[in-house]
Amino acid sequence: AEGVQTKKDIMTVALNPSELGGFQSHRIDAVKLSSKVPGSPAHTYISVTGDLPSQTIPAAIGGSALGSLIAQPTGDGEVNMITMTGPVIATHYLDRTLHWDQVGIDRRTQAIKFITIGYTQQLAYRKTDGSYSIWRDRSSSTWLTAYVAKIFGMAYQLITIEEDVLCSALKWLVLNTQQPEGIFKENSPVLHGEIMGGVRGRDSDASLTAYVLIAMQESRHICEERVENLSDSMRKASRFLSRRMHSLTNPYAVALTAYALANEGQHQLDTLFHFSYGETHWPVPGSHLSTLEATAYALMALVKAKEIAQAGLVVKWLTKQKFHNRGYGSTQAMVTVLQALALHRMEAHSVRDIDLQVSLHVAGRSKPVKWSFVRDSDYVTRTERVVTVYNALPEERREDCKNFELTVKLEKEPKVTSQNALETYRLSIEMRYLSPERDATMSILDITMLTGFIADKKDLNRLTSGKDRYVQKIETDKQLSEKGSIVFYLDKVSHKQSDRVVFRMHKTNRVGLLQPAAVTVYEYNSLENRCVKFYHPEKEGGALNRICHEDVCRCAEEDCSYQKKQQVTDLDREIAACEAGMDYVYKATVVHANLSHSIDRFTILVEDIIKEATSSGEMCPLLYSKAVDCGAV
Repeated sequence: AEGVQTKKDIMTVALNPSELGGFQSHRIDAVKLSSKVPGSPAHTYISVTGDLPSQTIPAAIGGSALGSLIAQPTGDGEVNMITMTGPVIATHYLDRTLHWDQVGIDRRTQAIKFITIGYTQQLAYRKTDGSYSIWRDRSSSTWLTAYVAKIFGMAYQLITIEEDVLCSALKWLVLNTQQPEGIFKENSPVLHGEIMGGVRGRDSDASLTAYVLIAMQESRHICEERVENLSDSMRKASRFLSRRMHSLTNPYAVALTAYALANEGQHQLDTLFHFSYGETHWPVPGSHLSTLEATAYALMALVKAKEIAQAGLVVKWLTKQKFHNRGYGSTQAMVTVLQALALHRMEAHSVRDIDLQVSLHVAGRSKPVKWSFVRDSDYVTRTERVVTVYNALPEERREDCKNFELTVKLEKEPKVTSQNALETYRLSIEMRYLSPERDATMSILDITMLTGFIADKKDLNRLTSGKDRYVQKIETDKQLSEKGSIVFYLDKVSHKQSDRVVFRMHKTNRVGLLQPAAVTVYEYNSLENRCVKFYHPEKEGGALNRICHEDVCRCAEEDCSYQKKQQVTDLDREIAACEAGMDYVYKATVVHANLSHSIDRFTILVEDIIKEATSSGEMCPLLYSKAVDCGAV
């Protein structure tokens, strides 16, 4: 099909009829799709679940966003932990919410395998004293060691993790990083600073101390007897945070500290709510991701304080937060949001009751669709086919690029260099991070393949080999689109000069109507920093093609209408108009034309109705669309 498959979220509605006298009604109007490819189908789905958190993670293109977290870990001592976090937190969340059906029951086995791989790989960056750094010869990092302990602690119930590996990390933190007043000090900051989330912001002394304390709290049941003075260390950190709490000015630090203290039975709710907005979320100026993370910490603090009703308002706010249909953008936001939602579901589910009857009335159907939700089945999602999925016309917009400069060029090679290939092309991609101060950290280059094309394997292997390799890892993803994608993992994207990725593509099959393909570059931990460009072998941005032989051309679009070149009389027209299959006949004037590189749209004013359509009777302006290449036939 022509165009780019697009999903459009319309609305999220919270159903709570008990607050409205026992009855609640919502009208959902039909979606207006101005950019839909003419003649292509569009489907609308309405889903209802009695378990609010289950809908907080939006569906990604071709599969679940949670499923996309289940990927094999790779990289250095920091990047490996970033990529190991995905399968760990996804398994943690799905186990507690009973939602493995969203990604496939078989994916749990795969997730456990990837967690084991990540754990084994991380041991290569473990030092003899139990600490960690990005490389073995670099000074140990307080934050990274605490983060490893946190993730290993979550994975402890999933795979075999040696207690000494987990507890020696906490022991190192106690002996080497804690100051007499209780604060934990960082002597060797991580290189991929974005993985820290909001910890590195204002009031970082309290944030780092609270973060380390939480890592200790979550593994206390495993390591308390193995690490001497662990309890004393935690008490000292707790006393420092109690004193520091009332002088904090950063909402993130307040929420993080409140959760750390709540784990110790100290509930600082007045101070916590003072930094909230409407007691629903905790805004961090300049960072939506830090806002998500802070709100998740605040949610966990409320759950620990048994403020379940108040926590429900926070969960409702989180359910409305969508982020590029790929879940929550940063590693820390992803971890804390999913951890908080899982904790809330476990606590809230034990105290609440639910009895919800839902009727869905659809125009044109004689009977409504009826669903029933009770406590034992509230996590089951019911879906009716009535997010709208459709094919959108490819248009490169300025807003498609934020903080990245991206150039994509596809050129035909003079020689075919692959056996059984019809043609060979060279795809050249240049990108630069638009920051005056820093390079983009770990980034993803996602290349959708053209239908009927394959990438040259030798070129891909060359990009990931050699001492000065630029691409760290390449994956092929058949779930992201029907055509498949090639995903490049980049350690960084330079802000000083353009980085270049070049490889050959071979055309192996002829396709009558070749649709455009997208190239996307984005920063792994800041998905708002991204850029999208389209490419096509003959037309810029995915315009359609004519199939030509010498001087005679025909449109590649099967549904093109052809002008009758032979002599046609009025009687011929009258006979044709009355034939079955001729829906309508109008005499009209074009009053406006909107021309693009792929589809032309014309607004026409009907002057005379010769044959009336079943859906129209008024002479109002109508919209007529046609493929650009059809007009040249």
